[in-house]
Amino acid sequence: MKKLLLSALFASSLSLSFAELNVVTSFSILEDITANIGQDKVKITSMIKRNQNPHNYEPTMSDIQSLYNADLLIINGLNFEHWLKRATKQSNFKGEIVTASDGIKVIHLAEDEQHHHHHDHHHHDHGDTDPHVWQNPLNGIIMANNIAKALSEKDPENSEFYAKNLEAYQEKLHQVDQTIMNSLNDNPSQPLKGIVLHDSYRYFSERYPMMFFPVLDAHSLSEPSVKVFAGIQTMIKDNQIPVIFSESMEQSRFVNTVVKDYHITDGGQLISDTIMPKGEPCDSYIGLLECNLNTINQAFDKVRKAKDESGLL
Repeated sequence: MKKLLLSALFASSLSLSFAELNVVTSFSILEDITANIGQDKVKITSMIKRNQNPHNYEPTMSDIQSLYNADLLIINGLNFEHWLKRATKQSNFKGEIVTASDGIKVIHLAEDEQHHHHHDHHHHDHGDTDPHVWQNPLNGIIMANNIAKALSEKDPENSEFYAKNLEAYQEKLHQVDQTIMNSLNDNPSQPLKGIVLHDSYRYFSERYPMMFFPVLDAHSLSEPSVKVFAGIQTMIKDNQIPVIFSESMEQSRFVNTVVKDYHITDGGQLISDTIMPKGEPCDSYIGLLECNLNTINQAFDKVRKAKDESGLL
């Protein structure tokens, strides 16, 4: 009997020592970063799923339940998670909240940009900061460091494991940063300019030689109004913009209208704040960055080809 009791206690201690950290992330990009660092030492649930729009997300009962037993809740911060306070209260969350964007140099929105579209479009209030920090992979390095630190503090026995994975992952982010920089600097279509529907690419433009001209603010959930459409022609003419990008299949109607009416190139689809389901292209954070780079380069290839065919080159 004594041997059986000791065996049970030993088995119990083993199961505790090898227990995975229960981690919940607010959205899929943080899920992927965390998975690269935690690997088999963590069990990860993402509240906002892959290929799901974070800006109109509302937690489901299943999402709320996932928070109940979570050791860590990893969020982007910068008011990106408008639902956070309500979800943690409803779930009686007792774990630790980790803000991945801590330490990142934040881009502040101009006062007129905070209010310009707000009368015409439903949106969530994200304050005066742009939350889309992950569009610059150097910010992704900071986010990964914050996540690794939190995992190590919660699970110190595996701190070396997390540190090793962090180093390898940060090196990959450095490499993709240099790939983007070199590729866009070498693109012959300088200066690179394009229209996007939402203002989600400031961090990308701050880092790389690619200027995005947004039609709406970063947090609007609506389609452009007639008034906004009327200003697009002036935007294109004044800035000599040759291409327009969509960010989802739902925007194809808007893009098609602009392409037809204003005779610019359809640049294809960029990805702003989600990753695709596993096994599909762009199914990781690094994959998102690489997909967007390919889309930009292919778009300007189309612009040059069209000019060449029309005799403008």
